[in-house]
Amino acid sequence: SVPLEDEIEALYETAINDRTDVRQARLSADVESARLKAQESDFFPKLSVFASYTISAQQNGSPNFFGLGGCDDLPGTQSCPRRSADGALLGVRVEFPVFQGFSRNARIQQTRARIQQIGLQEERLRNQVANELRTLVDRLDEARLRAITQRRAVAQAERGFEIAGAEYSAGIGSRLQLSEAELALRQSEFNHAEAVYDYLTARALFDAATGSVPARAEELAMQK
Repeated sequence: SVPLEDEIEALYETAINDRTDVRQARLSADVESARLKAQESDFFPKLSVFASYTISAQQNGSPNFFGLGGCDDLPGTQSCPRRSADGALLGVRVEFPVFQGFSRNARIQQTRARIQQIGLQEERLRNQVANELRTLVDRLDEARLRAITQRRAVAQAERGFEIAGAEYSAGIGSRLQLSEAELALRQSEFNHAEAVYDYLTARALFDAATGSVPARAEELAMQK
Protein backbone atom coordinates (compact mmCIF):
# COMPACT_ATOMS: atom_id res chain seq x y z
CA SER A 1 0.00 0.00 0.00
CA VAL A 2 1.01 3.60 -0.52
CA PRO A 3 2.28 5.49 2.54
CA LEU A 4 -0.03 8.15 3.92
CA GLU A 5 0.91 11.81 4.16
CA ASP A 6 1.50 11.54 7.90
CA GLU A 7 4.23 8.95 7.21
CA ILE A 8 6.37 11.37 5.21
CA GLU A 9 8.63 12.01 8.19
CA ALA A 10 9.37 8.30 8.66
CA LEU A 11 10.02 7.93 4.94
CA TYR A 12 12.33 10.93 5.07
CA GLU A 13 14.41 9.37 7.85
CA THR A 14 14.60 6.10 5.89
CA ALA A 15 15.76 7.94 2.79
CA ILE A 16 18.39 9.90 4.73
CA ASN A 17 19.79 6.68 6.20
CA ASP A 18 19.58 4.47 3.09
CA ARG A 19 20.22 6.68 0.07
CA THR A 20 23.77 6.26 -1.20
CA ASP A 21 24.22 9.88 -2.24
CA VAL A 22 23.30 11.14 1.24
CA ARG A 23 25.47 8.53 2.95
CA GLN A 24 28.39 9.40 0.68
CA ALA A 25 28.13 13.07 1.62
CA ARG A 26 27.93 12.17 5.31
CA LEU A 27 30.96 9.86 5.10
CA SER A 28 32.93 12.51 3.21
CA ALA A 29 32.23 14.95 6.01
CA ASP A 30 33.45 12.39 8.58
CA VAL A 31 36.66 11.82 6.62
CA GLU A 32 37.40 15.54 6.35
CA SER A 33 36.65 16.05 10.06
CA ALA A 34 39.15 13.31 10.94
CA ARG A 35 41.67 14.91 8.60
CA LEU A 36 41.16 18.28 10.30
CA LYS A 37 41.78 16.79 13.76
CA ALA A 38 44.99 15.18 12.52
CA GLN A 39 46.19 18.46 11.00
CA GLU A 40 45.37 20.46 14.14
CA SER A 41 47.24 17.94 16.30
CA ASP A 42 50.47 18.89 14.50
CA PHE A 43 50.47 22.16 16.46
CA PHE A 44 50.79 20.39 19.84
CA PRO A 45 53.92 18.82 21.35
CA LYS A 46 54.16 15.04 21.14
CA LEU A 47 54.98 13.09 24.29
CA SER A 48 56.33 9.54 24.11
CA VAL A 49 57.75 7.10 26.66
CA PHE A 50 60.54 4.63 25.89
CA ALA A 51 62.26 1.89 27.87
CA SER A 52 64.98 -0.71 27.33
CA TYR A 53 66.72 -3.44 29.29
CA THR A 54 70.15 -4.91 28.35
CA ILE A 55 72.32 -7.76 29.59
CA SER A 56 75.98 -8.20 28.59
CA ALA A 57 78.45 -10.97 29.46
CA GLN A 58 82.13 -11.89 28.81
CA GLN A 59 83.96 -15.16 29.45
CA ASN A 60 87.21 -16.85 28.34
CA GLY A 61 87.26 -20.40 27.09
CA SER A 62 84.12 -22.37 26.41
CA PRO A 63 81.02 -20.23 26.45
CA ASN A 64 79.00 -20.29 29.62
CA PHE A 65 77.12 -17.07 29.27
CA PHE A 66 75.53 -15.60 32.35
CA GLY A 67 77.19 -18.27 34.49
CA LEU A 68 80.00 -18.08 37.02
CA GLY A 69 83.08 -17.20 34.96
CA GLY A 70 86.31 -18.97 36.04
CA CYS A 71 84.73 -20.74 39.02
CA ASP A 72 83.20 -23.83 37.41
CA ASP A 73 85.95 -26.11 38.81
CA LEU A 74 85.52 -24.86 42.35
CA PRO A 75 82.55 -26.66 43.88
CA GLY A 76 80.94 -24.97 46.76
CA THR A 77 82.44 -21.60 46.06
CA GLN A 78 79.92 -18.93 46.92
CA SER A 79 82.01 -15.75 46.48
CA CYS A 80 83.00 -16.10 42.83
CA PRO A 81 81.72 -12.97 40.97
CA ARG A 82 79.72 -13.03 37.79
CA ARG A 83 81.33 -11.64 34.63
CA SER A 84 78.05 -10.19 33.38
CA ALA A 85 76.27 -6.88 33.56
CA ASP A 86 72.72 -5.68 33.04
CA GLY A 87 71.12 -2.29 32.77
CA ALA A 88 67.74 -0.63 32.33
CA LEU A 89 66.78 2.64 30.71
CA LEU A 90 63.50 4.50 31.04
CA GLY A 91 62.84 7.90 29.55
CA VAL A 92 60.36 10.40 28.26
CA ARG A 93 60.67 12.12 24.89
CA VAL A 94 58.98 15.42 24.06
CA GLU A 95 58.89 16.66 20.46
CA PHE A 96 57.92 20.24 19.70
CA PRO A 97 56.52 21.14 16.26
CA VAL A 98 58.88 23.06 14.02
CA PHE A 99 57.63 26.20 12.32
CA GLN A 100 56.87 25.42 8.67
CA GLY A 101 55.77 28.81 7.47
CA PHE A 102 52.06 29.17 6.88
CA SER A 103 51.57 25.98 4.85
CA ARG A 104 50.15 24.13 7.85
CA ASN A 105 47.56 26.84 8.45
CA ALA A 106 46.70 26.86 4.75
CA ARG A 107 46.02 23.11 4.79
CA ILE A 108 43.77 23.49 7.81
CA GLN A 109 41.81 26.31 6.16
CA GLN A 110 41.39 24.22 3.01
CA THR A 111 40.08 21.28 5.02
CA ARG A 112 37.63 23.51 6.89
CA ALA A 113 36.40 24.91 3.57
CA ARG A 114 35.83 21.37 2.25
CA ILE A 115 33.89 20.46 5.39
CA GLN A 116 31.69 23.52 4.94
CA GLN A 117 31.14 22.74 1.28
CA ILE A 118 30.20 19.14 2.03
CA GLY A 119 27.81 20.36 4.73
CA LEU A 120 26.03 22.61 2.23
CA GLN A 121 25.87 19.75 -0.25
CA GLU A 122 24.34 17.43 2.34
CA GLU A 123 21.78 20.09 3.28
CA ARG A 124 20.78 20.48 -0.38
CA LEU A 125 20.42 16.71 -0.68
CA ARG A 126 18.19 16.59 2.39
CA ASN A 127 15.93 19.30 0.97
CA GLN A 128 15.86 17.50 -2.37
CA VAL A 129 14.87 14.24 -0.68
CA ALA A 130 12.01 15.94 1.19
CA ASN A 131 10.66 17.55 -1.99
CA GLU A 132 10.97 14.33 -3.99
CA LEU A 133 9.09 12.35 -1.36
CA ARG A 134 6.18 14.78 -1.21
CA THR A 135 5.86 14.77 -5.01
CA LEU A 136 6.27 11.03 -5.43
CA VAL A 137 3.81 10.14 -2.68
CA ASP A 138 1.09 12.09 -4.52
CA ARG A 139 2.11 10.65 -7.87
CA LEU A 140 2.19 7.09 -6.55
CA ASP A 141 -1.19 7.41 -4.86
CA GLU A 142 -2.75 8.85 -8.02
CA ALA A 143 -1.28 6.06 -10.17
CA ARG A 144 -2.48 3.37 -7.76
CA LEU A 145 -6.04 4.69 -7.70
CA ARG A 146 -6.08 4.96 -11.49
CA ALA A 147 -4.87 1.38 -11.88
CA ILE A 148 -7.59 0.15 -9.51
CA THR A 149 -10.26 2.13 -11.37
CA GLN A 150 -9.11 0.82 -14.73
CA ARG A 151 -9.14 -2.76 -13.49
CA ARG A 152 -12.76 -2.31 -12.43
CA ALA A 153 -13.49 -0.86 -15.87
CA VAL A 154 -12.01 -3.99 -17.45
CA ALA A 155 -14.31 -6.16 -15.34
CA GLN A 156 -17.34 -4.13 -16.45
CA ALA A 157 -16.26 -4.27 -20.10
CA GLU A 158 -15.81 -8.03 -19.86
CA ARG A 159 -19.34 -8.33 -18.48
CA GLY A 160 -20.69 -6.11 -21.26
CA PHE A 161 -18.93 -8.19 -23.91
CA GLU A 162 -20.37 -11.39 -22.44
CA ILE A 163 -23.88 -9.90 -22.54
CA ALA A 164 -23.45 -8.66 -26.11
CA GLY A 165 -22.18 -12.09 -27.15
CA ALA A 166 -25.13 -13.83 -25.54
CA GLU A 167 -27.62 -11.45 -27.18
CA TYR A 168 -25.98 -11.90 -30.58
CA SER A 169 -26.12 -15.67 -30.20
CA ALA A 170 -29.78 -15.45 -29.23
CA GLY A 171 -30.56 -13.30 -32.27
CA ILE A 172 -31.63 -10.26 -30.29
CA GLY A 173 -28.37 -8.33 -30.72
CA SER A 174 -26.52 -7.08 -33.77
CA ARG A 175 -23.04 -7.71 -34.97
CA LEU A 176 -22.31 -4.01 -34.49
CA GLN A 177 -23.23 -4.17 -30.82
CA LEU A 178 -20.89 -7.14 -30.35
CA SER A 179 -18.04 -5.33 -32.10
CA GLU A 180 -18.55 -2.21 -30.03
CA ALA A 181 -18.55 -4.25 -26.82
CA GLU A 182 -15.32 -5.96 -27.87
CA LEU A 183 -13.74 -2.62 -28.75
CA ALA A 184 -14.73 -1.24 -25.34
CA LEU A 185 -13.14 -4.29 -23.69
CA ARG A 186 -9.88 -3.94 -25.58
CA GLN A 187 -9.71 -0.22 -24.84
CA SER A 188 -10.30 -0.81 -21.14
CA GLU A 189 -7.56 -3.47 -21.12
CA PHE A 190 -5.17 -1.03 -22.77
CA ASN A 191 -6.03 1.70 -20.28
CA HIS A 192 -5.48 -0.70 -17.41
CA ALA A 193 -2.09 -1.80 -18.76
CA GLU A 194 -1.07 1.83 -19.18
CA ALA A 195 -2.16 2.64 -15.62
CA VAL A 196 -0.18 -0.32 -14.25
CA TYR A 197 2.88 0.83 -16.18
CA ASP A 198 2.53 4.34 -14.72
CA TYR A 199 2.16 2.88 -11.25
CA LEU A 200 5.27 0.71 -11.58
CA THR A 201 7.23 3.67 -12.89
CA ALA A 202 6.12 5.81 -9.97
CA ARG A 203 6.89 2.95 -7.60
CA ALA A 204 10.42 2.58 -8.96
CA LEU A 205 11.04 6.32 -8.59
CA PHE A 206 9.62 6.22 -5.07
CA ASP A 207 11.82 3.27 -4.07
CA ALA A 208 14.87 5.02 -5.50
CA ALA A 209 14.02 8.18 -3.56
CA THR A 210 13.71 6.27 -0.28
CA GLY A 211 16.61 3.91 -0.98
CA SER A 212 14.40 0.88 -0.34
CA VAL A 213 13.98 -2.40 -2.20
CA PRO A 214 11.62 -2.12 -5.21
CA ALA A 215 8.13 -3.40 -4.52
CA ARG A 216 6.68 -6.22 -6.59
CA ALA A 217 3.95 -5.65 -9.11
CA GLU A 218 1.78 -8.24 -7.34
CA GLU A 219 0.89 -5.70 -4.66
CA LEU A 220 -1.58 -4.16 -7.13
CA ALA A 221 -3.49 -7.42 -7.14
CA MET A 222 -4.01 -7.03 -3.40
CA GLN A 223 -5.93 -3.77 -3.88
CA LYS A 224 -9.71 -3.95 -3.88
